[in-house]
Amino acid sequence: MRKKQTLEFFMYLILIVALCVPCSAGAFRGEGLNLTDEQKAALKEIRADARDKMTPLIEKLKNLMADMEEVLLSEEEIDTGEGSDAFLLSGEIIGVRTQIMEIRAQERLESANVLTLEQREVMIEKRKSRQERRENRREHIKDRQKGENVLP
Repeated sequence: MRKKQTLEFFMYLILIVALCVPCSAGAFRGEGLNLTDEQKAALKEIRADARDKMTPLIEKLKNLMADMEEVLLSEEEIDTGEGSDAFLLSGEIIGVRTQIMEIRAQERLESANVLTLEQREVMIEKRKSRQERRENRREHIKDRQKGENVLP
């Protein structure tokens, strides 16, 4: 019973951390923004720079997640106290995800500086629209899971 609770705790921890990482993919692709060639080039450079910084961190995160899986499967009861492998790995995972979040935030700020105020307004509206569609899909899935009749 204790092992199941510990496993659930770490799975929830990983899920929470994953959901906290904002996804900026597509945020500055430029569709509908009427970007100049100079803006396109600047945004491309900013994305490439961020990708170069994140690539080793993503690889490190993959390795840490694999290590966490090993810890979760290693013993009947997992030690979760300070100084334990699970505790230390959780801290490292959170640290790497934080670094990735910082790079993405910096990428967004640098990209926003390339855009005009009007282009930023369009971008924000597009982001809000995507967020609304995601929320609607989630609600639709929840309704289907509850067994309610909903239109596809």
